[in-house]
Amino acid sequence: MRWIDSPPCPPMEVAHSSDERLETKGPSTGTRVAGGATAAFGGVFAAMGLRFLRLPIPGAFKLIPLAFTAIGATVAAVGASSAFSSCSAEAKRGEGLFLRWKLPTRPERTVHIRPVELEALEVTEHAHHRSNEYGPDDVVMEFQLVAITKDGRAFPFESFGTRTQANLRKVAFEKILLSAK
Repeated sequence: MRWIDSPPCPPMEVAHSSDERLETKGPSTGTRVAGGATAAFGGVFAAMGLRFLRLPIPGAFKLIPLAFTAIGATVAAVGASSAFSSCSAEAKRGEGLFLRWKLPTRPERTVHIRPVELEALEVTEHAHHRSNEYGPDDVVMEFQLVAITKDGRAFPFESFGTRTQANLRKVAFEKILLSAK
């Protein structure tokens, strides 16, 4: 999971906006709801596996319900992490960009990019293929806002469904971050 050692890149919502400061927080409500639904599905899947484990079947055949339980528990954990995690991107004039994220049961992590370290903000495009049972696979486009430092590190920190949304947020962050250079 990317969130453990680098900032996440979920859809976020504006928490504060002024000429001196812009703060976005996430994941968005929709992402949290989807994470909760995923956790519930994984929990049901794991519970079904546990019920089958109690059946009087030979030991070798117990591997199948054991795999069901393990897969369901993993899906539930990933969904719960998505539902209960938090992240933010905050731009302060003269101070730079602060990327913060926290997973359940883990300490908060922070990346601070000072204005002199920031080379540019860039919008990148990513295509995700999604299986479709009614025909050819669907292609879903995602646009990510990325902070690039002068030493070449890239920190994707927010995702959008359209390029225009990403460009609008890029302009809002640049207005605060790049005016202090």
